[in-house]
Amino acid sequence: MTDSNQTITDERLSAYLDGMIDEAEARALEAELENDPAAGRRVAEMARNDRALRHHFQAAARRPVPGAISDMLEPAHRPEKGSWFSGLAERLTSWGTVPPPLQAVGAVAVLAVVGIGVLAMLGPGTVFNGSVGETSLVRALPSTNPGVSRFLDAQPSGEVLSLDDSARAVVDMSFEHADGRYCRQYRVALSDAPSAIAAIACRSGSDWQEVLMQRIDGAVGESGMFHAASGQASSLLDGYIVDNADGDIIVGESEAELIKRNWSRP
Repeated sequence: MTDSNQTITDERLSAYLDGMIDEAEARALEAELENDPAAGRRVAEMARNDRALRHHFQAAARRPVPGAISDMLEPAHRPEKGSWFSGLAERLTSWGTVPPPLQAVGAVAVLAVVGIGVLAMLGPGTVFNGSVGETSLVRALPSTNPGVSRFLDAQPSGEVLSLDDSARAVVDMSFEHADGRYCRQYRVALSDAPSAIAAIACRSGSDWQEVLMQRIDGAVGESGMFHAASGQASSLLDGYIVDNADGDIIVGESEAELIKRNWSRP
């Protein structure tokens, strides 16, 4: 941490990533991070390390993450205002009893309902993870939906977009793929749902292509706080980023400059 801003400690950043501070404090910290690039890089590094550690423990002999470690890595449950955790939650949580092809249609339907549908239909490129309870899509078709392309082109990470009264979307992070493409992880959820659809999309020409899509626990909150997709169900998302990201997560001014250049290199 810099001498000029000793209030941005690792303890505060860790609490921020874990969702352990209230909205007012989170907004205040975000304002401080905007003026401290070094702290911005630090919070990105901490988030990346959290992902790597969680992925390591989940992959090692398929043993559960030790409780003490899991408590440190998993964000705390944070109740939201109003009816945030009520309403249409069953539409997401009930997919576990549905055969995988219908689960996929359900995921696509949710994205279509909120106005930035990723896929109009499934094609030969869609691959499932295998088990009946799995809700992930890998290697989905390229996204030609202009709404999702505009969203990924222009939305800064951490800023929640209210699509209407029934849905929210947020980009969690941007990173550079080892193959040179720029990629973004984002989430979309119906406003009354405790679960969200999380996806990773990579820039392909002038469009974005979804490389991974998954239902995860955790709503898209109002604060815009950065947090990685969490829980055991997010292991595919974590693993993809840990295995394929080249360098640090792109944050702050670096991300803003990429958005300004429409994701083209200097």
